[in-house]
Amino acid sequence: MKKLVFTVLTVSVLVSCQKFELGEQSVTTAYWQSALPGSMPVSMVSLPGAHDAGTSSIGIPIVQGFAKTQVIPVAKQWDYGVRVFDLRPAVVDGRLLICHGSFRTKTSFADAVGSIVKALDKNPSEFAIVVVRHEDEADGNSDKWADKMAEYINSLPSSRVVRDFDLDMTVDQMRGRILFLFREDISDPEVGVRLYDWSSSEDIERQKSARIGDGTLWIQDHYDPKGADDKLAAIKNLMHDFSENAESGIWCINHTSGYNAAIFGAPNYGSNAENVNAETARYISGLDGSVGFVIMDFAGARRYKSYNVGGDVLIRAVIEHNPLTTKVSFCEGVEVSED
Repeated sequence: MKKLVFTVLTVSVLVSCQKFELGEQSVTTAYWQSALPGSMPVSMVSLPGAHDAGTSSIGIPIVQGFAKTQVIPVAKQWDYGVRVFDLRPAVVDGRLLICHGSFRTKTSFADAVGSIVKALDKNPSEFAIVVVRHEDEADGNSDKWADKMAEYINSLPSSRVVRDFDLDMTVDQMRGRILFLFREDISDPEVGVRLYDWSSSEDIERQKSARIGDGTLWIQDHYDPKGADDKLAAIKNLMHDFSENAESGIWCINHTSGYNAAIFGAPNYGSNAENVNAETARYISGLDGSVGFVIMDFAGARRYKSYNVGGDVLIRAVIEHNPLTTKVSFCEGVEVSED
């Protein structure tokens, strides 16, 4: 019987997030929202986010190309400045486990959200937004999902969960708390806000027709573009319109995340990130108004495998696009090589 030969996984990570050169009027990315004006509407804050934020713990090489969109765990994403977390749990062995499609991670929903709660305990000037999707491919569309989700969120400290959502709520009203946004119905509507008519269309008018509760949501999640130019056009078109025309009370989620199909049509998230993240950062620098919530792959990473994914420069561009009252010192981007 022939022996099976496995590829050895080698990981090289450069992290220097603990070292900052802080001036007298500087803050780190661990508490950068302290530099936001308290009266600023949350809908008008430019926020960096992580697509499929819990997937850094997918370690099987053959699965990574299909499902791994992050290389930094949620707790470290926070340190790098991420404040919008796309988490996709399914019911696996009686608990909520983060998945991407049918692929399971080693991260539970409780672990991911728990790390955000700990960050808020340490940095009460901050706030977070968690976008939740039921990854029903991984659990056969379990009918226990909604109840388990409500049960978990109700177990969190009440002071940490937004239960008084308002379209015009301000930064000061959000500080120290998490706003949960749900892409599916939940059994307890008080634990978060329902998002309706989520669209992956590249049609901009369709993108502007979604809703957040009873309000207006603009959403670009064109995850399977024909190529980088197609994806960039979708990002820029919605970003331009929001920057030029948005008013308080209109919310915007704009994904740079997506994949360029590689061999046999398998996803290639690294290629898309290399072609999109840095270019989006450059585009942001030429705009005046808010760019909304920018959700990316490889948040905080400079390089992944052979790709210059630009997750560090995009985070910086989004944060610095706000009317900050003090300077922010940024972490050095992570470099990861996996063979």
